[in-house]
Amino acid sequence: MNGPSLFSDTMYAFERTLDFRSMRHNVVSTNLSNADTPGFTAKDVQFESVLRRALEKDRGIALARTHANHIEGGSQVDILTTAEPEIVKAESPVASFDGNTVSVDAEMYKLTQNSLLYQTETDVLARLFAGLKYAVTEGGSI
Repeated sequence: MNGPSLFSDTMYAFERTLDFRSMRHNVVSTNLSNADTPGFTAKDVQFESVLRRALEKDRGIALARTHANHIEGGSQVDILTTAEPEIVKAESPVASFDGNTVSVDAEMYKLTQNSLLYQTETDVLARLFAGLKYAVTEGGSI
């Protein structure tokens, strides 16, 4: 997937964030469905720090230019395409008597927060595409 070369890094970062939020939704839903399973350990997806590091770093590894007549740039290894979230054990202060670490209240909070952020990010991405559409049609309708 060559997202950053086609659209801005911002759009591609939003796309990756939506992918990661979908993954978090699945993990939290799994936690909730196993709230009564003895010995189940709650998990979470951590991707914010991975995404932040990817956006703060130089956006790739450029080819070395050994002669003044050589073309600059070249292919790059894109950090955003290789960044993957980490699935970790969710922090839980106390496990239940059967060893289950799922807190229904905490998981519902995560699910609600994740859903609201997903919706907000989708709205921002839609506005970015609307701006592109406006630019392409020179302010008119298609």
